Amino acid sequence: VMKCVEDGILPKEAAEDILIIVNVFVHPSASARKRVFINNFKATRNAIRKAMEGLPTVDDGIENAESARHPFRNDP
Repeated sequence: VMKCVEDGILPKEAAEDILIIVNVFVHPSASARKRVFINNFKATRNAIRKAMEGLPTVDDGIENAESARHPFRNDP
């Protein structure tokens, strides 16, 4: 999160007034600690960037609500 502030993605003024909760998944058999860190770092940074850009929009959410799927969930 602080790297996003340093890079100007998240304005410093905004960082004083918001709460960011990050929920990450680490597979129990993951052994490449650095790769896990990089993947979660990139995902968090991308999520913050998109949020600051107002994406996805509420209209996007409404339009895609029925077809939205988790990328790792296996439906029969």
